[in-house]
Amino acid sequence: MKKFIFYFITILLVISACKKGENDPSISFRTRKARLTGVWQIKTGTSRYVEESGTGPAYYESFYYDNNNYMFADNPNYYYVGGHTLTMKFERDGKITFTEVFDGISTSYYGNWDFNNGIGEKKKKEQVIIHFTSKTNYQGTFKYKGNLTDITYDITELRNDKMKLFAKYKTENPDGSSVYYEDIYEMKQE
Repeated sequence: MKKFIFYFITILLVISACKKGENDPSISFRTRKARLTGVWQIKTGTSRYVEESGTGPAYYESFYYDNNNYMFADNPNYYYVGGHTLTMKFERDGKITFTEVFDGISTSYYGNWDFNNGIGEKKKKEQVIIHFTSKTNYQGTFKYKGNLTDITYDITELRNDKMKLFAKYKTENPDGSSVYYEDIYEMKQE
């Protein structure tokens, strides 16, 4: 009986140590890659872009997403509401298609994805790194070359049918001005 309890506690500790995102399920029989692979549609989210002078906000844009709609606001003088979809298709072989449609105008990005390998305070597979190689919109297809990482999302929750992504960056300039960008998405599996 003591051996059984020892093995049971050991298995629980190993499984809980494998949890990556802060809100991931405690136990999952699917790998993180298996849970991420598939087609994801935005459920809710926000995107913010802020330019600040040395004395405070100078310009900002905010997008608020809710299922198939969005609201856009900039410098509280203007806002607009319209149709929106965001779809991310993660393929098992590391390919990604990222398609965003605003009011019927579609832009698709194609490229590659992979998990981080654990850097700094981030655990292995806690982030997904995306590199786009091309973009297609109403103007045609644009090709990207080089080693640029286009976006890195923190995966704060990854379940079979729900994923939460978070990305942000801030550039601070010598004159005290800065640029800040942030995305927060809750996605649902199609």
